[in-house]
Amino acid sequence: MQKVRTVLGDISTAEVGVTLPHEHTMYGWNGVEFDHRAMFDFEKVVTSVVEDFKSARELFGLNTFVDCTAPDMGRQPSVMTEVSRQSGINVVAATGFFCQSMGIPYHWRRQTVKEISEFFIRDVEEGIFGTDVRCGIIKVASGQDDAHFRPTTETVNGRHMGVFEQQVFAAAAQAQAETGVSITTHIDPEDWKIPGA
Repeated sequence: MQKVRTVLGDISTAEVGVTLPHEHTMYGWNGVEFDHRAMFDFEKVVTSVVEDFKSARELFGLNTFVDCTAPDMGRQPSVMTEVSRQSGINVVAATGFFCQSMGIPYHWRRQTVKEISEFFIRDVEEGIFGTDVRCGIIKVASGQDDAHFRPTTETVNGRHMGVFEQQVFAAAAQAQAETGVSITTHIDPEDWKIPGA
């Protein structure tokens, strides 16, 4: 892809500049949307994030912010869009899913790789459900059992990757091949340890 897809539209790679490649404007664990305590004041959140973005631009030259909040982590396209408008910072939204122990809602666990891929492609090409905000990156994750590391016992070819994670990674690869957007990922820290080292 010779362009970068932001929440306000596509930009040229020359417009990207200094980038925070894996951040979150806001997020919540899967299911938070059903918790009345998690309601947020849109204006307060936007104002706070815009102030932070403007400070980051002034101090560090920030120009682009990749928001890797996947749909199952409380992705908020309206917040990302308004923050980008008010701050002048490019914001890239993510499609994808977090690891199966903390994400990948049950509905999506019942879908085929093709169906998951079609969801990702639609987010990239048409927009996040109910909006015209299109995603510019696919975010996937594997292996983490919770916010505090504990090795997972489920492995594939010696790697710490669950069956639903395999499906999501395969779908992400298909969607990437179709759309050209990049994939970003979290992995299990144990996967990077060299045996005997």
